[in-house]
Amino acid sequence: EWLLLWLANAVVAFVVIYIAYSSNQIQLTVMGFVGAVVGYPVLLHAKLFTFRGATPAEDKSVGFEFILQMADNLLQPGITQSLEEMSATLVKEWRAVPFVQLAPVAKDYVTSHSLPEGHPRTKDEIREWIDQLLADAQTNPGNADDNARALYTEMELIGGMRGIRWILQHSK
Repeated sequence: EWLLLWLANAVVAFVVIYIAYSSNQIQLTVMGFVGAVVGYPVLLHAKLFTFRGATPAEDKSVGFEFILQMADNLLQPGITQSLEEMSATLVKEWRAVPFVQLAPVAKDYVTSHSLPEGHPRTKDEIREWIDQLLADAQTNPGNADDNARALYTEMELIGGMRGIRWILQHSK
């Protein structure tokens, strides 16, 4: 298992270093190249220190990999909160734009961008659905907010937050 893990990391290091070297971003000798490819996995999995347990089986070794995992665990809640705040801001901005402005731009977005793999509808079906939402909002103004929420949900599925931002930027 250790050898397979080391080999996988060596391949990753080889690819990254080769790409950087081939694009003239770094200068390396052959020995430096081999040292980086072989040394990266060793450094990543090296143990910096060990907490002794009651038995050798209970010993906890700490290395760079453990530190990276801890940093990820510490940063993840902040990243999640930031994404939730960005999403809430986008929803607020979306609701501030009249639906009659959002719908045509959403149709343009669907036309100009590819659908995610496995999306249940075709582009034509989505454009027709947007036309139906727009017609409904124009004949029944009370439904505009519900239609805007439905359109937001569909556009988020198609383009994520980038898609929502694109539509907001082009609808103003």
